[in-house]
Amino acid sequence: MKKITQLLHSLLTVTIIITLCTGHTAMAAPAINPKAVFSGLPGFSFASGVGAWGTELTINPDGTFYGDFHDWDPDFGENYPNGTVYVCSFSGRFEKLTKLSDFEYSMQVAELDVEKTEGEEWISEGTRYIASTPYGMDNAGEFRLYFPGIETASLPSEYVEWVSMPMAWGMNGGTPYALPFYGLYNVGGQQGYFGTMDTARIPAIETKHLMFWAADREMSVDVEWGDGLFTSDSSVYSADLALVSSVLSMAAYNRENANQNAKDVRARHGFYIEDAYRKLGFAEEKIKLFSYPGHPKNQTGYKGLIGSDDDLAFAIADKTITVGDSDYNLILVTLRGTGGKLGYILNGEIGMSPDWQRDIFGNFQSRDFLDTKVHSGFYGFYEDLHNALEQY
Repeated sequence: MKKITQLLHSLLTVTIIITLCTGHTAMAAPAINPKAVFSGLPGFSFASGVGAWGTELTINPDGTFYGDFHDWDPDFGENYPNGTVYVCSFSGRFEKLTKLSDFEYSMQVAELDVEKTEGEEWISEGTRYIASTPYGMDNAGEFRLYFPGIETASLPSEYVEWVSMPMAWGMNGGTPYALPFYGLYNVGGQQGYFGTMDTARIPAIETKHLMFWAADREMSVDVEWGDGLFTSDSSVYSADLALVSSVLSMAAYNRENANQNAKDVRARHGFYIEDAYRKLGFAEEKIKLFSYPGHPKNQTGYKGLIGSDDDLAFAIADKTITVGDSDYNLILVTLRGTGGKLGYILNGEIGMSPDWQRDIFGNFQSRDFLDTKVHSGFYGFYEDLHNALEQY
């Protein structure tokens, strides 16, 4: 029964994280000026970190590009004692630049030309040169441009594999959370380029120590938190955000028999959730609590909440975060479900039939700690949240 109680607690407690772009209204995306994106980009390198080969590529402000591939081979001859080098000089143009996020753009190769015909040979200063193809431009179609700070977990595994070799990430602490340099990815060829380091663009990620009360004792978990958590596509699962949400959901609960007059501040209503919001960088005046009776930040006059531990309770806060070149309003909402009455139901103190699932949901509909519209998809639950957000 205890496991069932814990499962239901997890279903009834949730943390919602919302980011809203500030200072803008919904409208069609403006046309992208290539110069604004391409100006100031570094040169890009495609290499494995081993062997004597590599490709260098430069993108001009107008979207045109040029590059060189070379691969030295220990193939010597009487007229070329310095060996053989396979080379290719190439140029082209990117078009259809599309912004996917503040840290990622998509573009298409519109033109790709090579200087010499493949297989053409010549000797210069003791070295034999053989014209080759532009390695790194295989199946060239769509390219992705990455800016420093994009979450590496959101990048194609093939890209991360390519750049991890010359960066020696395997020997230097593993893959970083955020890409520390400009990146270029050939989608069709699954080939990854790296550019100059620019750690100044990487939003900070810090470890925060959050506490909560569970199993009759105080517990704590270290979580990763910062603006950098919001650099990737919001539709992509983030284990770090999931952990923060889970810990906040636990922190929403008070200690058993919480009392606002208790000498130990940890035994007062709302201590853990307020402490967690503070540690996550939300200003004191931005933290609002609903249905945490006696707490100085508890919002009074909110209809529908009596103020007991069995009410649906809310904690709400917001702050501005910076992702790339844009500012967003981050709204954090933690919803607390029930206190201890679920345990009474599951332990048979309210009258259980063999069909315990039917009794649980039947009791849900008749108890003041859960909205009576539970079978309509918690509509009333979200209606309460809507009212709380309006008051906030």
